Amino acid sequence: GGGTHRLGVAHLVENDEDGTYSWVKAEGPEFEERGGPMLGPGEGPLGPWTSQVIGTPFLVGMEDGSVRLYYVTRSPETSHAIGLVVSDSGELKPSSWKEISPN
Repeated sequence: GGGTHRLGVAHLVENDEDGTYSWVKAEGPEFEERGGPMLGPGEGPLGPWTSQVIGTPFLVGMEDGSVRLYYVTRSPETSHAIGLVVSDSGELKPSSWKEISPN
């Protein structure tokens, strides 16, 4: 079905009252509003080849503190492909990511 697929960020928070856990969407100005997208198709470090769909994220923490995000993408011109962006700082805010060239 229609719509745009974006990647967001949530973290696990313990409820002080009963010790259960809940997922809370990231918030702050870097996410535009509570639950705003971390990355959207064709935006920021995601090139035009991701213009239709991004999804199936897999986040990998590296020994140097950086974070790699692998994802599946598709555009009107391509079939499904795997993309990679990296955050050298290990932060997950939208401005932290850069595209890794397939060269």
